[in-house]
Amino acid sequence: MSNLYNLSAEVAALKEKLEASDLDQQTISDTLEAESFDFEEKCRAVGYVVKEFESKIMSLEEAYDEMWQRKVHFENKRKSLLEYLQTCMTIAGVRKIDGVEFDISIRKNPHAVKIIDSGLVPPSCWKIPEPAPAKLDKRSILNDLKIGKQIPGCELEQTERVEIK
Repeated sequence: MSNLYNLSAEVAALKEKLEASDLDQQTISDTLEAESFDFEEKCRAVGYVVKEFESKIMSLEEAYDEMWQRKVHFENKRKSLLEYLQTCMTIAGVRKIDGVEFDISIRKNPHAVKIIDSGLVPPSCWKIPEPAPAKLDKRSILNDLKIGKQIPGCELEQTERVEIK
């Protein structure tokens, strides 16, 4: 039993051999059809595996989205409970609760800058970023090449792919 790669080479070699022979076109076609059966079956088998992988990828993406939504839900609940706990402790005037498993306390966060009016901030406090490197506009180049415009250093290319429907 040959693998698909070896069968590809065998089918191509057989096709060349038959086309170089003195056989009529119908005999060549019949022989190729009979001999390429294993090749076509293996191509279909590979196609089924590709389709199965696509299905698994879609299932994993759906599961990932669902898990991400659950994560966000729990993060929001956690944040809400921490805010509730802080509010209750602040109203009660309690800054620390000691426990066996864990301690609960209200702590000060590190200092942060709050910008009230950015127009009043002096220029020395502004950070000017480096300009981004120039990027080719491939969409525009593609459209120009399609209408026949010549662009030095560029050419229109069309590759092929295997599609399984």
